[in-house]
Amino acid sequence: MKKDSIGFVWNAALAHTIAYFIAGIFAVTFLGYRERFAEEALATFMRQVDDPMTALGPGLQILRGLVVGAVLLPFRKRITGEKHGYAALALLVAGLSGFSALGPAPGSFEGFVYTTLSPLYHVFGLPELVLYVLLFALVCKLLVEAKKKAVKAAAVAAVVLISLLSLLGYLAATGVLAVPA
Repeated sequence: MKKDSIGFVWNAALAHTIAYFIAGIFAVTFLGYRERFAEEALATFMRQVDDPMTALGPGLQILRGLVVGAVLLPFRKRITGEKHGYAALALLVAGLSGFSALGPAPGSFEGFVYTTLSPLYHVFGLPELVLYVLLFALVCKLLVEAKKKAVKAAAVAAVVLISLLSLLGYLAATGVLAVPA
């Protein structure tokens, strides 16, 4: 794999992790995910916000981000080289991973058709999806077009911080790390 291809995949992984973390914090803080996930309709298949694996999730997103970057690699020249390439990236990600997810996820077409969830459950997560998609495309653009190494270093530092916070959250949720009262 060429150096610029590896760089694109890495930048996409960083952008995904950062966007996912910010959108997730937004969703828990402003969209009431703690309360929604505890409701009977979602509690049967969604881990609760204070579950150890939920705490570990943001730190694991770098792995998912590498997959996202690798999947987007064939479209790299279109994304980075065309005037509205990053808008196309946002539409592609929103369409394929959000609205048209293959599984019956809440908020997706499949979820609306094949689950017994109320239509309200299919719309309450849309602000998180929109925020994630916009942040992902924006951070990708910033990283790919960054002329200064400080921008990329800041993104790496942010992902390291996200990973450390995630690990600390997991250790606290499992009782390995004592949390002061």
